[in-house]
Amino acid sequence: MLQAARMDAHEARRRLLWHGVMIAFLSLVEGAFVQTLANPRMALTAHVGGIMTGMLTGLFGLVWGDVRLGVGALRALFWLTVYQGYTQTAGLVLAAAFGTSRTTPLAGAGYAGAPWQEAVVAFLLTTGAGAVLACCGLTLWGLRRPGATATGARASSRARSRSRSASPSRRPSRTTRRRGAAAATLRAPSHASSRAS
Repeated sequence: MLQAARMDAHEARRRLLWHGVMIAFLSLVEGAFVQTLANPRMALTAHVGGIMTGMLTGLFGLVWGDVRLGVGALRALFWLTVYQGYTQTAGLVLAAAFGTSRTTPLAGAGYAGAPWQEAVVAFLLTTGAGAVLACCGLTLWGLRRPGATATGARASSRARSRSRSASPSRRPSRTTRRRGAAAATLRAPSHASSRAS
C-alpha cells in the first residue's frame, strides 16, 4: 500500500476510511458493555470519544487527495493517523476497564488503578494526543495551497475565457443567416437590371 517511492493516494484514502469506520464500529460495540466495566462514566466517555476518533480518522481519509506533502511526510501522516485512532480509543477503553484516574481525572474521579495500569493508559493517551496534533498540523500544512491539478484547471479556465472575449463575434445564428440570404436575394435582381440598361 505505501511504497518506498510513492504513495497510492486512492488506496491510502480507502484504508483511512476503513480504519475510521472500524474504530467507530468497535466503539459502538463497546457501548453495549458500559455498565460492566470498572468505571461506567469513563466507559461512556470511551464510547463517545471512540466514535469521534473514528470520524476524525475518516475525515483525514476524505481530505487525503487534497493534501500536498512530500512522500515521507505523507507516509508519516498516514501512520500517525492510524496510530492516533487506535491508541486513543484503546487508552479510553482501558481507562474504563482498569478504573484509572491519573490521566483522566474528571471521568476517573474516585477510581485508582495499579501503577502499571496508570502507566499504560497514560502512555496510550499522551502519545495518541501528540499524534493527533501532528496529524492536524501536517494536514493543515498540506492544505495550505491548491494542488497542481486544481491550479492547472483554473489556469486553463482563465485562458478559455480570455480567448472567448478576445475572439471576434461568434458565428451568426441561423435566423441572422436567413435574413442575410433573403436580403442578398432581393438585391440581386436590381443589380441584374442595372447591368442590362
